[in-house]
Amino acid sequence: MHTPKSASVRKGYLWLLAVPLGLLALLPFLSVAGLGPRAGLAVFMPALVVLAGVFSGAQALAQRVELSLVQVKGVQFPLRLRMGHRHTWARRAAAGRVRTGVDDLTQLALGPVDAVEPAKVGDRVEVGEVVAVLWHGGRSIAARAPVAGTVARVNRQLAGDPGMVNRAPYGHGWLVELHPSAPTLAVAFQDLMRGEQARAWLSREIDRLVAAASPRTLPLTMADGGELVGDLSDLDDATWNAVRDELFA
Repeated sequence: MHTPKSASVRKGYLWLLAVPLGLLALLPFLSVAGLGPRAGLAVFMPALVVLAGVFSGAQALAQRVELSLVQVKGVQFPLRLRMGHRHTWARRAAAGRVRTGVDDLTQLALGPVDAVEPAKVGDRVEVGEVVAVLWHGGRSIAARAPVAGTVARVNRQLAGDPGMVNRAPYGHGWLVELHPSAPTLAVAFQDLMRGEQARAWLSREIDRLVAAASPRTLPLTMADGGELVGDLSDLDDATWNAVRDELFA
């Protein structure tokens, strides 16, 4: 359903890349014409700066279209990513690896992430075992492997910017990449959810979260119409621990 639009956006920002490269290729001809390279740069640099900004924006849009993000009761959800049953996602990465991270509900439950402790490269994990621990103050949520495999790479950018998990849980805020134990990615992904199945599951998970929260704190987490509002970092410890144990333990 979303494929034509996604392909169109990709073609769009590839054309944007071709334009500045074409302008740079004209510089030698401008020099021959007597303008000189400095004059040529003076003419084209403003245009290149503008095009770079447009290109960056188009890339971000293309990623969003590719993920097909939708809202489920106030939580962002990617229709095209494969989801595990422990609030982590999986997607194909380079060299046959599987990239994984947490879903939007996890980062909303924890609040602003101020530290990430990933597993070590070379660690072997089974489905449901911990691949990273996310921290907010003294609270933590363990991210669990959606597929079995060996940790091949960790997202080192999170050491200096752990809040990327909050800003882009399905993109730059990924956690680790695994070499899957399964012989093929099709086999590795066979028990994961996707599309409408995963959306229905997430809706039920949000209902479980609401049920785990005490009635006193319910207005802080739900708005009229049954959507989550903000993160849950303001919940008292007992209520927050009940939510974590119900959904993420």
